[in-house]
Amino acid sequence: MRPVTITVYQAVDGSEFDTAAECKAFEKDNAHLAIVGLTLEEAKAVASRQDADRADAVEALGKQIEKARIAAGDLRRRPSRPAEPETSEAPLSSQQIPTTPAGRPLPPAEEADDADERQPTQDEMREQARTLDLTA
Repeated sequence: MRPVTITVYQAVDGSEFDTAAECKAFEKDNAHLAIVGLTLEEAKAVASRQDADRADAVEALGKQIEKARIAAGDLRRRPSRPAEPETSEAPLSSQQIPTTPAGRPLPPAEEADDADERQPTQDEMREQARTLDLTA
């Protein structure tokens, strides 16, 4: 008689396999079994990675859930800052914002008290300044 040592690979749910590859494939396909029936102590051990096998299974399950959500269109990027309240005016595109020759945006013009009153152009302001210099 001679002693025989047999290596058996056991999945997180207790299923036994002859090869490590079969066991890993089973755990990958059935990652949800790793979290079924955990006690509070076991869940804490998984969260702190004291039980690395179950922690890996939980991470694999998270990846499966993420892939399913992406495929369904449910997982979208969240805005990095809170959404601004909607305004009644449509936002200006970068092409509609008046800029200086250096490319900087012009400051907003002050609204005229009278609807017919318009702001003088830069040429008109220069002409007025020249006229004031001549009369002074």
